[in-house]
Amino acid sequence: MLPTLSSRPEHASLRTHRPSCLGRCLLLARGWQLLLAVLLLFSVHLWREDKLWEWMGMAGVAIQADFFYATCFLFSVLAICCWPGSLVMPRARYETRAGFAVMCMAILTIGWFSLVKIAELHSLQIDFIFPQLKAWCTERPDFDTPHGIASCWLWVPVGVFYSCRSSICRPWLHFAVNMLVWCCYMPEDSCKRCRHWWEWRELVVGLVFWMCLAAVILVAVSRLMSRHQDSDRTALAAVAFAGTVVTFATFLLTSLPLIWLWAFLVASLRKLFTFFLARCNRTQTAGFFPEEVIVIIIGLWLLTRMCYLIVGRSLERRRAVRRTEEGLRRALADPFRAELEEGFGMNVVDDVEALEPGLGTSFVHLPLEDKLHAEGLVHLQSKRRLLIAARRRLLRSEVAGDALLPSRLSLHIRRPNLLHDSMQALLVRPIAELLAPSMSVGFEGEQGVDAGGLSRDWFDSVARALADIELGCAPLAATAPDATLQLRPATLGRAEVDGMRASYAAGRFLALAILREQPLPILISPLICKHLLLQPIGMRDVRQFDPDFFRHRVERLLEPDGVAGVASLTCQPELRFLSAPTAARPEPWELMPGGAAIVVTEDSKTEYIRLLCEARACGEARHELTCLLHGFWDVLPWQLLSSHKVSAEELSALISGTCDPDPAEWRKHSRSTSARGQAAAQVVEWFWEAVACELAPDSRSALLRFATGASRPPAGGFADLKPRFSVEVSALGSPDHLPQAHTCANKLVLHLYHSKAQLLEKLLLAISSDEGFGTA
Repeated sequence: MLPTLSSRPEHASLRTHRPSCLGRCLLLARGWQLLLAVLLLFSVHLWREDKLWEWMGMAGVAIQADFFYATCFLFSVLAICCWPGSLVMPRARYETRAGFAVMCMAILTIGWFSLVKIAELHSLQIDFIFPQLKAWCTERPDFDTPHGIASCWLWVPVGVFYSCRSSICRPWLHFAVNMLVWCCYMPEDSCKRCRHWWEWRELVVGLVFWMCLAAVILVAVSRLMSRHQDSDRTALAAVAFAGTVVTFATFLLTSLPLIWLWAFLVASLRKLFTFFLARCNRTQTAGFFPEEVIVIIIGLWLLTRMCYLIVGRSLERRRAVRRTEEGLRRALADPFRAELEEGFGMNVVDDVEALEPGLGTSFVHLPLEDKLHAEGLVHLQSKRRLLIAARRRLLRSEVAGDALLPSRLSLHIRRPNLLHDSMQALLVRPIAELLAPSMSVGFEGEQGVDAGGLSRDWFDSVARALADIELGCAPLAATAPDATLQLRPATLGRAEVDGMRASYAAGRFLALAILREQPLPILISPLICKHLLLQPIGMRDVRQFDPDFFRHRVERLLEPDGVAGVASLTCQPELRFLSAPTAARPEPWELMPGGAAIVVTEDSKTEYIRLLCEARACGEARHELTCLLHGFWDVLPWQLLSSHKVSAEELSALISGTCDPDPAEWRKHSRSTSARGQAAAQVVEWFWEAVACELAPDSRSALLRFATGASRPPAGGFADLKPRFSVEVSALGSPDHLPQAHTCANKLVLHLYHSKAQLLEKLLLAISSDEGFGTA
């Protein structure tokens, strides 16, 4: 009795984990729901204390003054700080400068009016700008009217300036007072300390301001001392912006209405602590009001929830390594065996039938883009989005709440060790972290800040490293007879274990590229795509994969008296159940237990053909293929692909995108933002002519990678490239400068070159010397 191939591996089933009841209870409510409950309880407390309307009045003032008008002032300052360079542009006309001056005056008026309104709402001091004429202006105008807005420049919000000065000086004054008390033994009553809430507010806001300023100074000094003095100022601007946001948030959180709220929460917790002390001392204490009891319960529940989240995420990181090892052991214990189509090995497929598109489920020798359009698969990108949404829903069903899901995947990679660091990160990170909504990649020693460009560069670079023949650890470095990439068999010893891990990580990487919508510059073997979908392979697939093997082995066997003919061809007296030798495994192996002793006859040659073709399809690297499938299904389960009816052609397009960038489609879905003048328009026209006529396909791919970070457009073409590709001609540089790229915005910046030849020379030099990213 000859053995049959296993039909469908059990590990392909979709595994869901039911979250615990404790986790569901702790993560039941969302943040806004808890905030609403606390505000409701606080309102009940104020109503009982007969202070509800007073607090609502203070909240209205705080919303207007501390939030709305303060935000308007900050935005006006930011706008004025970011726009002065427009006045000195050499191409700016007089009308542009006049319009800019009017715009600056309007913004300055908004900022000054905001300060005046803050002082008025907080009842701070407001003085007339001309003290000598104060007698002519006995009353302040209504600043809410157009006349009041126009006359706001005649009034100075002195009280606001005093408050800002106090906030800046209060921390140093408080520090000096404490030093005098501690060092000089001065009585505390003789020193001026913070006694009112607004003094403590100035102290807290001042401390936060000085800490943020110190952080900005440290970043600036570190940049000046580093070797990258001419690099972009993104890090410094990010730190300064973050410091401004933190200081403003502290200013809002210390407003009087919120101080009342913090006092209510602290008083409730202090009452609980006092209650326990009284119980220990067996003394009487005041009872609790209902709202205080509920607030205490919410506080304890939040504390337990925070501990649960911290412990849960830490344990999930530890479990991720163990699950990876279990997946590797399971893959090695149950090697994958491909499923064959019904009737496989019964007859020879006609050559004409094998080359007709759309027959069966096999790949054909048409360009992938033409085949997809011929079959009407125009909704490939929408199918990808449906896959992404279904995978996220599945991930949410496996956890107790969204709070347990990481919000960002952060990778820190050393570019010289790109493949090793990337594979290690893919193996040790939990699946939930790999599927986080956002992703950022940082390369050690490079100044780039990831806004999408570095992530695309990482996917593109890792894919190229996976297919690099010179790298011994590259799992996809073997080239199949059909010029596609297949798995490389691992060597024995420690390298075999590393090869299995690399294949497992490569599977995760391919699935992650699909879910992150990142096309890879590699073409995976059609057989691997079918294995990922658990589709049966046919004789057409074997013929396309290895035409010589099919012609000299399979077709000869299917001829009358083909067993004897193949035996004589291989110089063997008898044909046995052994595999055909290949370059990767020159020594044949048994196709079934005891196959070396079983002679192939005309009656058993059909089963021999099935075993022989299955061994040729995945026998060279069966364990590596099993690891790759397990890693892929960990990130993108097979059931999701099957339920969305993804074909092998679509899966290949989702992984690899389209091959050669089409210049016509590229220009159609691009935009140009150039300097004024006919010269800039001519440079843009030269650029598209060079892309269409002067650049080879490899150079076009390199140009696309230089400008966007990815060497291939998405599966849906340039129409799905977000943001759209743009070409800008800058008047600031000189014709001697090389083109620059902003991969986060998919933008290519050119200069006013004198000829198309000069543009082409600079363009080729730029894309050939592209190593790493400065601004991404």
